[in-house]
This record gives sequence, structure tokens and C-alpha cells, in this order.
Amino acid sequence: MRPDLRVTVLGPQRRPTLDAVLLPHARRRLRVDDRNRMGVLARRFGPARCVVLDDGVRVDLGPGGGLPGSVRVIAADGRIGPAVAS
Repeated sequence: MRPDLRVTVLGPQRRPTLDAVLLPHARRRLRVDDRNRMGVLARRFGPARCVVLDDGVRVDLGPGGGLPGSVRVIAADGRIGPAVAS
């Protein structure tokens, strides 16, 4: 990750129905080819899933607000691959 990217953790909140971290423009903003760094990112936000959103990607939530299996997520080992539908 670039040193100028920051994550802000807010105080107590209601738990959202979408248990995911959305990463827009991922290929331009993150070092997606560095599996070690991507794995750290995924583990840092676990158990939420880190969803990779490249330019022009649209995610339509399923019934009940779950992520479709077609979205790409970062696994704990740093690999980017399809999610399991939730």
C-alpha cells in the first residue's frame, strides 16, 4: 500500500448488513501484484471481505444485501479471486 493511503476507524456504530471493505480503483491505488501486502490488508480488515473494484465495476447486492459470488475479493494469503456468494 502507498504510505499516503489511510484507514480511519470510527467509534461505535451499528453493524452494517454488508460485511465488506470496498476498494475502488484498486489496480491504480494498491499494489495488487504484491501478495504479501495484499494479504496484510485482507487480514487487517478480517472477518470483513476486501472487495476489489476496478474501474467501471458495478456490484449489485443480492437479496438481503449479500455480495454476489462474481465479485473479486482479497484472500488472507493475498490472492485476488472470486468471492463465495453470501
